[in-house]
Amino acid sequence: MKKNLKTILLCMFALMLMASGCKKKDANNNEESNKYNIYYINRTGTSLKTKKYTAKSTDTSALADEIIEQMNTEPSSADLSSAKPENVVIDKIEISNNTIDFYYSNEYSQMKQSEEILYRAAVVKTITQIPDINYVRFYVGDQPLLDKAGKNIGVMMASDYIENIDDAISSVSTTKLRLYFANDAGDKLKPLDVDVYYSSNLSLERVVVEQLIKGSGVEGYNRTLPESMRLLSISVKDGVCYVNLDGTFLTQLVNVSDNIPIYSIVNSLTELKDINSVEISVNGSNKSLFRDIIPLSNTFNKNEDIIEYPQEETQEGTSN
Repeated sequence: MKKNLKTILLCMFALMLMASGCKKKDANNNEESNKYNIYYINRTGTSLKTKKYTAKSTDTSALADEIIEQMNTEPSSADLSSAKPENVVIDKIEISNNTIDFYYSNEYSQMKQSEEILYRAAVVKTITQIPDINYVRFYVGDQPLLDKAGKNIGVMMASDYIENIDDAISSVSTTKLRLYFANDAGDKLKPLDVDVYYSSNLSLERVVVEQLIKGSGVEGYNRTLPESMRLLSISVKDGVCYVNLDGTFLTQLVNVSDNIPIYSIVNSLTELKDINSVEISVNGSNKSLFRDIIPLSNTFNKNEDIIEYPQEETQEGTSN
């Protein structure tokens, strides 16, 4: 009997140790998963630097507020400073789907170019670490943030920015792209010419696909790809663009006709001078059927029949 009691007590003690260990492990995992790199600027205002921060909130909205408050607080490190000027005020923050919108006071427009680029980069690179936030938009008052040329900067994501201010000014390129988005009925593609700003260490073909994933932000030019989709890799060889997407491309459907997502990618990419056709794979494989209809083993060429041109462009084309 004593022997059995001793065995039972030993088992109970072992279970208590295991439970304690699991709790400690879970606490460590939770703490680790809630760590974020807060982006600050160095004291000379020439580059971004990070400092680890363990957040208390887990709800997306509360987490965003907490992280932004941390960004705006002067760090204790002597070589770091908050990227936000004191006179610039965030009037409100709104989150919808995977996008967060920041509304700033008019003082935002008074920032120097180098100061503004670094601040914008700091916010985007910090806030998009939150799992449910992929994209960021800035407004001054109720108006979208414009660049120095008066163009709408639009939706931003972390890969749009590099961290050194010298690179940020000299290595940010601008170009005009023709992208294809869905019409309101979702059965045709409409061409939209957009000015994009991107880090020049990114390929234009990557910029094209990432812009499609972002969406146009323009009324009447509707989403063709899931906003949570990820571009895994992209390359061009002998005029063929090889696009490798994650599984979201197959599993999360946008409310458009079956061939619209495919040709949104294909038509947009073939607008680039070095691309004649496109091959699409998912997680490295082209064995799937898109929407159980379209074989991804195909090589896709531009489809003119699916394009709905604006009325004025059609009339101009007819008159020439």
